[in-house]
Amino acid sequence: MTLFRKAAQATACALVVAAGAVHTADAEDAPKAAVKESPRKAGPIVLDRTLVSIRLTSPVTGNRPGESGKLFAVDHTTDKAWVAQVASGNARSPAAAKGVVVVGSGGGNQIWGYDVESGRRRWVARSDDSGISSIVISGDSAYFTTYSCTLERVLVESGVHKFRKWISSTVECAPEVAGDTAFASYRGGKAHMISAHSIGSGGETWKAEAPGNVVYAPVVSGNTLYVSTMDGRLAAFDAAKGTQSWSRGAGALSAPVVSDYGLLVVTADAAMPASAPASPAPAETSAAPKPAVAGPGAAGKDDRKTESKPTPKAEGPAAAPAAVGEVGVTLATEGSRRLALVSPKAVPAQVDIKLSGPTGYGLDYQGMRPGVDGDLCVIAMGSRVIALDLKTGQVNWEIQVETKHGQFCQPVFGDGMVFLADNYGFVTAVKRDTGKLVWSYRAEGMKFAASPCVEKNRLVLTTEHGEMLCIPTGVKQGKSSQDPAPVFQRAVVEKGGVKPARDVPDPRTPAPLVRGETATPIEPPPVTGPNVDEPPTVTEADPFEGVPKDRRVGPGGVKQTGAGPGGIAPKEDPPSPYPNPFEKK
Repeated sequence: MTLFRKAAQATACALVVAAGAVHTADAEDAPKAAVKESPRKAGPIVLDRTLVSIRLTSPVTGNRPGESGKLFAVDHTTDKAWVAQVASGNARSPAAAKGVVVVGSGGGNQIWGYDVESGRRRWVARSDDSGISSIVISGDSAYFTTYSCTLERVLVESGVHKFRKWISSTVECAPEVAGDTAFASYRGGKAHMISAHSIGSGGETWKAEAPGNVVYAPVVSGNTLYVSTMDGRLAAFDAAKGTQSWSRGAGALSAPVVSDYGLLVVTADAAMPASAPASPAPAETSAAPKPAVAGPGAAGKDDRKTESKPTPKAEGPAAAPAAVGEVGVTLATEGSRRLALVSPKAVPAQVDIKLSGPTGYGLDYQGMRPGVDGDLCVIAMGSRVIALDLKTGQVNWEIQVETKHGQFCQPVFGDGMVFLADNYGFVTAVKRDTGKLVWSYRAEGMKFAASPCVEKNRLVLTTEHGEMLCIPTGVKQGKSSQDPAPVFQRAVVEKGGVKPARDVPDPRTPAPLVRGETATPIEPPPVTGPNVDEPPTVTEADPFEGVPKDRRVGPGGVKQTGAGPGGIAPKEDPPSPYPNPFEKK
């Protein structure tokens, strides 16, 4: 057994080095002057996370959402991580600023503010409605929507409400904030609507009909607001007036992501021909290309009316206009998925692919989205993690992981690293410029689905079971700076990987919780005033106390005796009528 253990540790050590971690001897022999590593030009990095990840043994959080976090140790730094229960189900994406991470309570009506370094709960705010969306922070405020009705704004540092604005009986998307305007999308009767609101009072400035059910949230770039819809359409609106500029069938699988070079959109038309790398667009743009027939397996033609005028000019360079029959410039493909770069200076081609939408999605369905940091775009598609230079269209580095069935969250950047998390419970940090491994953990029993955030050298993630996990990035150890890669490498050599690759379970099969370390509880913060020291509430009693029965109205105006305030059950997201997003009609 001892011989087997030593052999396994040697294998793990070799894999860590092969994956790009800095060897201890190399780190000691390296010159003191910092040398910027060149982007990787060779083949993909093979990264078997089951052999180079360490099991993350976080304490059990309990069943009471909103309590202060519990500290536990990690292997790449002496700084402690922490975990807190914030929801009874999917808490969706957190956001952080000013040292505070703000997160919703999922199907509940609370919004929590936590100190990102210590894990202490600093404040709690309550909405009159339930179903808190992903959080968006702009300036000193956090914005969110509730499923049954409202757009709201609270202060990041105190949780004080600035406004609550009723917008519709059913709101399924997170908001977007640009400048002094907040944008929302929702069901408005028989149609889907987009509206703009003042961030001062929440007052509506314009409202327009969307071409379909909007995915995740509207996206603003310059003077243009973009949306993608559940049936795969991509549309542009004047952000100041709300007039539609164009709408095209694009096979879009998720909301677009803004870059300096155009919109990044994941589409279902990987069979489309690839075009040349991105290049500066001409000064003048032409009208929209004629509709073209999509590749094999496409559905019937979408006969919606479309506009033919070009979009407003955007700042910065842009990709070449799309060719007929192609939505943007193809940057990467994997199976039936394709990452496209769409120029903001040209109307994309019409593609005759109409999707049916995802099955069983909850609020804030996010789908597959790339992460962007300046010229670098990182997309996780199946077993591939690809880093692309948007200026040249070239691949900087690529990582091949051990499974083709992982579903990654949107990659995020911080402290010179890229952070990756997926539904298997893996959390991995790699170097931004080279893709080399820095550290990797597997949090068994946890599934990550929402985009994380980074604040003050901390990575903050939420799980599908309502936990919020905060892991130090490792570049700081106390008040000193360090390289966490060799520290983590030594820990992997000592402990070995989590398990052989063949034992990776199907993510749909819940893995058993693995907890082993005694928690270090954090004392709650002192009483400092109203809205700060209120204890969190768990709706064990009647959730409709004080709400007349004739006002308990659910989605679509149907009265429900089992719904929470505003019409949604407090512990579960509403079911969805939409089938698989990757199936074509």
